Amino acid sequence: MKVAVVTDSTSDIPKEIAKKYGITIVPLNVHFDLDTYQDGINITSEEFYKKLVSGKIFPTTSAPSSGIFLETYKKLSENYDAIISIHVSSKTSATYNSALQASKEIKIPIEVIDSKVVSAALALIVIKIATYVKSSNNIKSIKSHAESLIQRTTIFFSLETLNFLIKGGRMGKAKGLIGSILKIKPILTFDDGEVNVYERIRSKRKAIEKIHELASSFAPYEDTAVIYSTDDTEPKKLGNLLQNFTKSKSVLSLQLGPVVGTYGGPNVIGFSGIKPDERDE
Repeated sequence: MKVAVVTDSTSDIPKEIAKKYGITIVPLNVHFDLDTYQDGINITSEEFYKKLVSGKIFPTTSAPSSGIFLETYKKLSENYDAIISIHVSSKTSATYNSALQASKEIKIPIEVIDSKVVSAALALIVIKIATYVKSSNNIKSIKSHAESLIQRTTIFFSLETLNFLIKGGRMGKAKGLIGSILKIKPILTFDDGEVNVYERIRSKRKAIEKIHELASSFAPYEDTAVIYSTDDTEPKKLGNLLQNFTKSKSVLSLQLGPVVGTYGGPNVIGFSGIKPDERDE
């Protein structure tokens, strides 16, 4: 059985990596007033952040329609026997529901999975599955492996400002921070599919130090990735640290694309890691 792997652009997987692993990426949309762009298709991250920081219009985002997923699945069904489709948390986007609706219209087996995370965490899971499908042709086994990866994946990040997260309405369980927006640089994570506060920090420097501390304390990892939005100076240092704790010794460096960047804003730093499977120890 030949299995296709699908995800969406909130994974922030670069085109060259998607091509290497045979991953199909369905883009979300970014809207600046009446202008609509497909994430990673007709707007680059560099172009997006320039518009975000210097422009007067705050962007909005939207999920792909079920029709876009239907078209994607139909095309893949011509060359594949099954599809596994892994997406951004259903609590932050309608993408998962669009994919699920479309999957019901296709004859070949399709497993649509809610990763409950976003960006680098989603990327690591999808890349691991893209490797796994080459040695497993059982769609149920692949789904089970994906669910195990989701349980073992963690993500922590720090934002320069919470303004973009608040404006975008993606505060999740972190809504309690709104009143103290000017006073803290919180460490955020994903908790049951929603953004949540891991720890309240008072300065950017201490937030970066805490991110490094978390990278060490949650080690070891099977695979890791660092995330950034506009400046990769500190994330590179974080990546060097993570290499010491990563089995593969390879740390992905992923720039937040336009959709995730809408809520993260400039100068984001963070990391994601997949913990080893205890059953293999």
